[in-house]
Parts: sequence; C-alpha cells; structure tokens
Amino acid sequence: MPGGGLATGREALLASVRLEAFLAMDLERLGAAALAEQFLAAYADYSGDPAPASLRHHYVAYRAFVRVKIACPRAPGSAQ
Repeated sequence: MPGGGLATGREALLASVRLEAFLAMDLERLGAAALAEQFLAAYADYSGDPAPASLRHHYVAYRAFVRVKIACPRAPGSAQ
C-alpha cells in the first residue's frame, strides 16, 4: 500500500509523544515543571524526535484534560 510506511512512522511518532506527555504532565503536577521541560528536551534529543515543542505541549495539556475528565465524576458530591 503506498504511503503505508509514512502512516506507520507518524503513528509511532504520536505514540512516543503521548508517552512522554504523560510523564511531563505528572512532573508538572508534582511541582517540577522545570524537570518536565528538561525531560521533554532530553527525550527529543535522545530519540531524534522531530515533533515540535508545541505538539508536545498540546499532548501534555490534553493528558491533563483527560485526567480531570476522569477524576470529576469520582469526586465527592458529584452527580453520577
């Protein structure tokens, strides 16, 4: 199939960015925002990941949103 390798490469890139976003989000949540930035930069250098920083920040924010969306119904006093 034409372009199959490109789609696979794109999917691998997005999976990689999602995984690093989870760790960066947790570091930020724990008050280590500078460490999260260092991790994202070091991972990008190590992996040769060409994703722009704006994409990484998007996924960090998206993962935080998902975490809140999951936590809200479980909060005491929330309507279920």
